[in-house]
Amino acid sequence: MQPGSTCSIPVYAKIGAGYSVSGLQFRAIVTAEGAAPAPGAITFTPAAGVQNPTKLPGNSANDIACFWGLGAFASALQGSNYLGVITFQVPATAQTGQSYALHFQGVDGAPDISTSYQFESLPGQVWVNSAALQPAQISSDEWRAHFFGSYTSPLAADNVDADGDGMLNWQEYVAGTNPTNAQSKLQFTSAALNNVGVKDVGFTWLTAPGKTYILQSTPSLNKPVWTAVKTIVGDGNNYQFIESNYSAGPRFYRLDLQP
Repeated sequence: MQPGSTCSIPVYAKIGAGYSVSGLQFRAIVTAEGAAPAPGAITFTPAAGVQNPTKLPGNSANDIACFWGLGAFASALQGSNYLGVITFQVPATAQTGQSYALHFQGVDGAPDISTSYQFESLPGQVWVNSAALQPAQISSDEWRAHFFGSYTSPLAADNVDADGDGMLNWQEYVAGTNPTNAQSKLQFTSAALNNVGVKDVGFTWLTAPGKTYILQSTPSLNKPVWTAVKTIVGDGNNYQFIESNYSAGPRFYRLDLQP
């Protein structure tokens, strides 16, 4: 964006498969990063077909809360939904390379009066007279705050290995593991071959709740063709798989974590 221009950041709500939301709320805050001058007041404009939410002012001009009561949407939200845009003025005094971040707080929704869902949110960022000088954030603000106390903690950054286990925070986020526990990471915790009697090979790994894992194998790493051996959904416990009647010859295994 250019100094003095009006910036509009699109806001989307992505609902997990099998779920729906008929009421929703969030608090949106635009902040200046580093030495950038304070942004102008923010507004939220709903997308076409989306009812104008109830809006409440926040603690400053660049802070707004939006609320849709149950039944406010023409039909319950499912999948990916374009809600509208957060708009603010980039100060005329902003300098090249400075940036502004849009973060959300208190994001939750409900399909009915007796059920409530907590959402994860990802921020947006705007750069002045420049392409993005850092990659988009992968881990959610809520995940960072849960494990590190605040999404602004230096230890919470995506490319930090906070617990020294060889897995970066963003990899722990995707895998559903604990970034503050070196024992919690996506790996085979044991692998063993039994050569007595009927041969079998066994693997154990720590699963994360709701994550889908596909154990795959291939006879060679030279132009490998991976074949699915077993698919499971994690529950947070260690899972042990034993492949019986293991055939002779080399075999390589890997875990494929589904998105």
